[in-house]
Amino acid sequence: TLMPIAFGTSTGQEFAAATSYTLPAVAADGTNKYAIVGVFIRSATGTITGVTFNGVAMTNLGSGFNSTADTRSYIWGLANPTTGDVVVSGDTSLVAEVIASIYTGVAQSSSTGTFASASGLGTDVTVDVTSATDELVVDMHAEKTTNDSTVGAGQTLRKRSPATGDGDPGTLYTSDEAGATTVTMSWTQGTSDQWVTAAVPLKPVAAAVSNWLLMGV
Repeated sequence: TLMPIAFGTSTGQEFAAATSYTLPAVAADGTNKYAIVGVFIRSATGTITGVTFNGVAMTNLGSGFNSTADTRSYIWGLANPTTGDVVVSGDTSLVAEVIASIYTGVAQSSSTGTFASASGLGTDVTVDVTSATDELVVDMHAEKTTNDSTVGAGQTLRKRSPATGDGDPGTLYTSDEAGATTVTMSWTQGTSDQWVTAAVPLKPVAAAVSNWLLMGV
Protein backbone atom coordinates (compact mmCIF):
# COMPACT_ATOMS: atom_id res chain seq x y z
CA THR A 1 0.00 0.00 0.00
CA LEU A 2 1.32 3.41 -0.96
CA MET A 3 0.64 6.63 0.94
CA PRO A 4 -0.62 9.57 -1.12
CA ILE A 5 1.86 12.37 -1.69
CA ALA A 6 0.51 15.70 -0.43
CA PHE A 7 1.54 19.30 -0.96
CA GLY A 8 2.53 21.17 2.19
CA THR A 9 3.79 24.71 1.71
CA SER A 10 5.54 26.85 -0.89
CA THR A 11 7.58 30.03 -0.44
CA GLY A 12 8.99 32.22 -3.19
CA GLN A 13 11.07 35.36 -3.49
CA GLU A 14 12.82 37.48 -6.10
CA PHE A 15 16.44 38.42 -5.35
CA ALA A 16 18.58 41.29 -6.60
CA ALA A 17 22.03 40.56 -8.02
CA ALA A 18 24.15 38.68 -5.46
CA THR A 19 26.22 35.52 -5.04
CA SER A 20 23.99 34.20 -2.24
CA TYR A 21 20.27 34.38 -1.49
CA THR A 22 18.35 33.37 1.64
CA LEU A 23 14.72 32.33 2.01
CA PRO A 24 14.28 32.69 5.79
CA ALA A 25 12.59 30.18 8.10
CA VAL A 26 10.97 27.93 5.50
CA ALA A 27 8.54 25.63 7.35
CA ALA A 28 9.04 21.89 6.87
CA ASP A 29 6.21 20.13 8.69
CA GLY A 30 4.69 16.66 8.37
CA THR A 31 6.03 13.13 7.92
CA ASN A 32 8.05 11.59 5.11
CA LYS A 33 8.90 15.10 3.98
CA TYR A 34 10.69 16.12 0.81
CA ALA A 35 11.86 19.61 -0.13
CA ILE A 36 11.95 20.88 -3.71
CA VAL A 37 13.79 24.14 -4.42
CA GLY A 38 13.59 25.78 -7.84
CA VAL A 39 15.99 28.49 -8.97
CA PHE A 40 15.69 30.61 -12.12
CA ILE A 41 18.62 32.69 -13.39
CA ARG A 42 19.46 34.57 -16.58
CA SER A 43 23.15 34.24 -17.44
CA ALA A 44 25.23 32.83 -20.28
CA THR A 45 27.94 31.49 -17.97
CA GLY A 46 26.87 31.94 -14.33
CA THR A 47 25.65 28.89 -12.43
CA ILE A 48 24.11 27.94 -9.09
CA THR A 49 26.78 26.02 -7.19
CA GLY A 50 24.84 24.83 -4.15
CA VAL A 51 21.64 24.99 -2.10
CA THR A 52 21.24 24.21 1.59
CA PHE A 53 18.08 23.71 3.68
CA ASN A 54 18.65 24.53 7.34
CA GLY A 55 22.34 24.00 6.73
CA VAL A 56 22.00 20.60 5.01
CA ALA A 57 23.21 20.34 1.41
CA MET A 58 20.51 19.62 -1.16
CA THR A 59 20.95 17.46 -4.26
CA ASN A 60 20.92 19.02 -7.71
CA LEU A 61 18.26 16.97 -9.52
CA GLY A 62 18.90 18.71 -12.84
CA SER A 63 18.50 21.94 -14.78
CA GLY A 64 17.05 23.07 -18.07
CA PHE A 65 18.85 25.66 -20.20
CA ASN A 66 17.51 27.94 -22.92
CA SER A 67 20.69 28.82 -24.83
CA THR A 68 18.94 31.46 -26.95
CA ALA A 69 17.78 33.39 -23.89
CA ASP A 70 20.64 32.39 -21.54
CA THR A 71 18.07 31.31 -18.94
CA ARG A 72 18.26 28.30 -16.65
CA SER A 73 15.73 26.57 -14.38
CA TYR A 74 17.14 24.32 -11.63
CA ILE A 75 15.50 21.79 -9.33
CA TRP A 76 17.20 20.79 -6.06
CA GLY A 77 15.86 18.19 -3.61
CA LEU A 78 16.27 17.01 -0.02
CA ALA A 79 14.60 14.22 1.94
CA ASN A 80 13.46 14.88 5.52
CA PRO A 81 14.20 18.62 5.71
CA THR A 82 13.82 20.52 8.97
CA THR A 83 12.48 24.06 9.28
CA GLY A 84 15.12 26.66 8.60
CA ASP A 85 16.69 28.97 6.04
CA VAL A 86 17.13 27.97 2.42
CA VAL A 87 20.42 29.39 1.14
CA VAL A 88 21.24 29.43 -2.58
CA SER A 89 24.81 30.10 -3.74
CA GLY A 90 26.12 31.08 -7.18
CA ASP A 91 29.54 31.38 -8.77
CA THR A 92 28.99 35.00 -9.72
CA SER A 93 26.59 37.85 -8.95
CA LEU A 94 23.20 36.82 -10.35
CA VAL A 95 19.60 38.01 -10.21
CA ALA A 96 17.37 35.07 -9.27
CA GLU A 97 13.89 33.80 -8.55
CA VAL A 98 13.75 31.11 -5.85
CA ILE A 99 10.83 28.88 -4.81
CA ALA A 100 10.93 26.29 -2.01
CA SER A 101 8.15 23.70 -1.64
CA ILE A 102 7.51 20.92 0.88
CA TYR A 103 5.71 17.67 0.08
CA THR A 104 4.79 14.83 2.45
CA GLY A 105 4.30 11.12 1.90
CA VAL A 106 7.47 10.91 -0.20
CA ALA A 107 9.87 7.94 -0.12
CA GLN A 108 12.91 8.92 1.94
CA SER A 109 15.34 7.00 -0.25
CA SER A 110 15.15 6.90 -4.06
CA SER A 111 12.75 9.82 -3.64
CA THR A 112 12.64 11.02 -7.23
CA GLY A 113 12.35 9.63 -10.74
CA THR A 114 13.84 10.80 -14.01
CA PHE A 115 14.38 14.55 -14.40
CA ALA A 116 13.12 16.19 -17.61
CA SER A 117 13.42 19.66 -19.14
CA ALA A 118 12.50 21.59 -22.25
CA SER A 119 12.88 25.13 -23.59
CA GLY A 120 11.64 27.27 -26.44
CA LEU A 121 10.02 30.46 -27.68
CA GLY A 122 6.30 31.07 -27.99
CA THR A 123 3.12 30.81 -25.97
CA ASP A 124 2.78 27.01 -25.64
CA VAL A 125 5.01 25.29 -23.07
CA THR A 126 5.27 21.52 -22.66
CA VAL A 127 7.66 18.99 -21.15
CA ASP A 128 6.99 15.24 -21.05
CA VAL A 129 7.91 13.45 -17.83
CA THR A 130 8.22 9.68 -17.34
CA SER A 131 6.33 8.84 -14.16
CA ALA A 132 3.89 6.29 -12.70
CA THR A 133 0.56 6.03 -10.90
CA ASP A 134 0.80 7.19 -7.25
CA GLU A 135 3.75 9.47 -8.03
CA LEU A 136 3.47 13.26 -8.22
CA VAL A 137 5.22 15.35 -10.86
CA VAL A 138 6.55 18.75 -9.78
CA ASP A 139 7.74 21.36 -12.28
CA MET A 140 9.52 24.72 -12.26
CA HIS A 141 8.49 26.84 -15.26
CA ALA A 142 10.43 30.03 -16.02
CA GLU A 143 9.51 32.69 -18.56
CA LYS A 144 12.20 35.19 -19.50
CA THR A 145 10.56 38.58 -19.18
CA THR A 146 6.79 38.44 -18.65
CA ASN A 147 4.44 37.42 -15.87
CA ASP A 148 1.41 35.99 -17.62
CA SER A 149 1.61 32.19 -17.74
CA THR A 150 -1.41 30.06 -16.88
CA VAL A 151 -1.15 26.48 -15.66
CA GLY A 152 -2.14 23.56 -17.86
CA ALA A 153 -5.06 21.18 -17.41
CA GLY A 154 -4.66 18.71 -14.57
CA GLN A 155 -1.95 20.75 -12.87
CA THR A 156 -2.24 22.75 -9.64
CA LEU A 157 -0.37 26.05 -9.43
CA ARG A 158 1.48 26.25 -6.11
CA LYS A 159 3.57 29.43 -6.35
CA ARG A 160 4.62 32.27 -8.62
CA SER A 161 7.66 34.49 -8.03
CA PRO A 162 7.36 37.44 -8.18
CA ALA A 163 3.70 37.42 -7.20
CA THR A 164 2.74 40.31 -9.52
CA GLY A 165 4.34 42.46 -12.18
CA ASP A 166 7.23 41.76 -14.50
CA GLY A 167 10.17 40.11 -12.88
CA ASP A 168 13.86 40.49 -13.42
CA PRO A 169 15.16 37.94 -14.43
CA GLY A 170 11.59 36.99 -15.29
CA THR A 171 9.05 34.82 -13.51
CA LEU A 172 9.29 31.38 -11.93
CA TYR A 173 6.24 29.19 -11.38
CA THR A 174 5.79 25.80 -9.76
CA SER A 175 2.93 23.33 -10.11
CA ASP A 176 2.25 19.64 -9.60
CA GLU A 177 0.20 16.92 -11.27
CA ALA A 178 -0.68 13.30 -10.47
CA GLY A 179 1.69 10.74 -11.94
CA ALA A 180 1.02 8.47 -14.93
CA THR A 181 3.17 6.57 -17.43
CA THR A 182 3.86 9.87 -19.18
CA VAL A 183 2.81 13.22 -17.75
CA THR A 184 2.87 16.31 -19.95
CA MET A 185 3.44 19.41 -17.83
CA SER A 186 2.12 22.41 -19.77
CA TRP A 187 1.69 26.15 -19.51
CA THR A 188 0.23 28.85 -21.74
CA GLN A 189 2.11 32.13 -21.87
CA GLY A 190 -0.10 35.14 -22.55
CA THR A 191 2.72 36.73 -24.54
CA SER A 192 5.20 34.99 -26.84
CA ASP A 193 8.36 34.73 -24.74
CA GLN A 194 11.46 32.61 -24.22
CA TRP A 195 10.93 29.87 -21.64
CA VAL A 196 12.63 26.96 -19.92
CA THR A 197 10.88 24.33 -17.80
CA ALA A 198 12.24 21.62 -15.51
CA ALA A 199 10.28 18.78 -13.90
CA VAL A 200 10.77 15.70 -11.72
CA PRO A 201 8.46 12.98 -10.32
CA LEU A 202 8.29 12.32 -6.58
CA LYS A 203 7.91 8.70 -5.46
CA PRO A 204 5.47 7.70 -2.68
CA VAL A 205 6.41 5.98 0.57
CA ALA A 206 4.92 2.59 1.35
CA ALA A 207 2.34 2.68 4.14
CA ALA A 208 3.00 0.63 7.26
CA VAL A 209 1.26 -2.75 7.22
CA SER A 210 -0.46 -3.90 10.40
CA ASN A 211 1.12 -6.90 12.14
CA TRP A 212 -2.36 -8.38 12.34
CA LEU A 213 -2.54 -8.34 8.55
CA LEU A 214 0.90 -9.88 8.23
CA MET A 215 -0.22 -12.68 10.56
CA GLY A 216 -3.32 -13.26 8.50
CA VAL A 217 -5.67 -12.43 11.37
